[in-house]
Amino acid sequence: MTIQTLASKVAKVEGKKSQASIGDVREILAILADLIYAEESQPYTGSESATIAEALYAEGEKRAKKAAKTSKKKSSKKKTGK
Repeated sequence: MTIQTLASKVAKVEGKKSQASIGDVREILAILADLIYAEESQPYTGSESATIAEALYAEGEKRAKKAAKTSKKKSSKKKTGK
């Protein structure tokens, strides 16, 4: 996958359609790529802090759980008519 493809997918999920928004997303992804590269190219220091990739994964997991809870609440409100 290319950065352009990833930027387009992120922009689409966020509902952004303009080229400027995709460009903004692409720039943020480029910065993340720089940070990940810098992190990976440094020797391991034994630090127990999460890597950037681990932090992003954990955030995705948290957001998925929150989305599942919200979805359950919406479906139960529809069933009860509230």
